[in-house]
Amino acid sequence: MSNLIAGYKENRIYNLSPYVGLGWMVATDEPIAKEISANIGLYNSFKVSDGLDVVLDLRGAMVNDRFDGELGKRKYEGVLSAMAGVTYKFKRRNWEGPKTRIIKYDEEQLRNLIARVEELSNDNESLKKQLENAKSQTITDIQVENKVLAAPVLVTFPINQSEVPRETRVNLGFFAKVIKTGSPDIVYKITGYADMGTGTEKINEELSKKRAQAVYNILVNEFGISASQLRVVHAGGVENMFYDDPRLSRAVITMAEQ
Repeated sequence: MSNLIAGYKENRIYNLSPYVGLGWMVATDEPIAKEISANIGLYNSFKVSDGLDVVLDLRGAMVNDRFDGELGKRKYEGVLSAMAGVTYKFKRRNWEGPKTRIIKYDEEQLRNLIARVEELSNDNESLKKQLENAKSQTITDIQVENKVLAAPVLVTFPINQSEVPRETRVNLGFFAKVIKTGSPDIVYKITGYADMGTGTEKINEELSKKRAQAVYNILVNEFGISASQLRVVHAGGVENMFYDDPRLSRAVITMAEQ
């Protein structure tokens, strides 16, 4: 409930988890009885340290009034209980998570490269005009290959989700425009990731695959990027990739391949 109301926060001090369900209540002493019970509870967790939580479980159960063998004026009777305890989380030992290779681009260097390509393109047009004005019988067509690269883009997802939010789709639209201005020979790799700290290995494997495929579908189906310029891979669950923040590992990274 705390995550639904205020969003996921790894270091939250207090977490509330309400729950409801059905149970089976049995009385072994006379009068022996068996009844279906309705249960409701509030599980309260208080963070003391990274490895230790104090928990308080408040719960109630309701059964038919005939359960205790004595019929009264009420249809149901119930039981309230409270349980307190501690939860200890053991640290991982003698185990290393997968190592993720991250390729970083220098934004300033990339802007200078784009400016240089534009400058060379303008020089090409100027040389063409000079040759035409000189009425040369041989015109040399000087061309500069357009190697504009789209800067890497990071798309993050809420925990256990693979749907791309609308505001992120806008950023992917800008990303797609840059891809279209560049060379059609440039291939971009779409890599999906999941947070190793939540979910099983199998769940994270499937979740990272769905996230990468979701970004691929948007670039191809909504923004018209050629499928030949995209390659989709997934890395499953990974350790915190950026700023020691697990939210940034629930992501898809798209960048030009070397």
